[in-house]
Amino acid sequence: MNSHPFTLHPFHSVSADTPDISITGHISRTAQILGICYQLAGDCTALDLPDLAEQPLRKDLLWQETCFELFVRKSHSKGYWEINLSPAGHWNIYRFDGYRAGMRVETETSAPLVQSDEQNPGVRKISAMIRLDGLMTAIQPIRVAISTVIKTLTGQISYWALAHPGPGPDFHHRKGFLLTL
Repeated sequence: MNSHPFTLHPFHSVSADTPDISITGHISRTAQILGICYQLAGDCTALDLPDLAEQPLRKDLLWQETCFELFVRKSHSKGYWEINLSPAGHWNIYRFDGYRAGMRVETETSAPLVQSDEQNPGVRKISAMIRLDGLMTAIQPIRVAISTVIKTLTGQISYWALAHPGPGPDFHHRKGFLLTL
């Protein structure tokens, strides 16, 4: 199992509306399990980060709030999956046939295990284990894009990703799938 570190960058340059945080982490894959850990460091008290729910649910529209996302595609495929993870443990996985085309809820998967850990007021970790069974074989290489939507307590939204290859924040952009696992 190789662990790949990452750093997310806010869309455009940092402005007064961008929270004073950094987002780093690591991602790894072992056969049919994808593990990811996001770490927020800085002024986390200004962020809208709900506590872990007693009963995490599969929910739509998680990206309208603080949401940790990753996009996964088979190396030579136009289709891909969007995985949404809430700090509260809520989740969803969508399948796309191509760039923003044919979106539907992925039914051939199980709920990811999401954990949220506040180590101190300045550091928050969100981690997840995502089963890939039913989506692909264990030996297929995958390309991954990692991103985050951050909402502050004042309602400001910022968009973070490994890269922002387009003119607007677009986590689905094919050139954003930078990591190979």
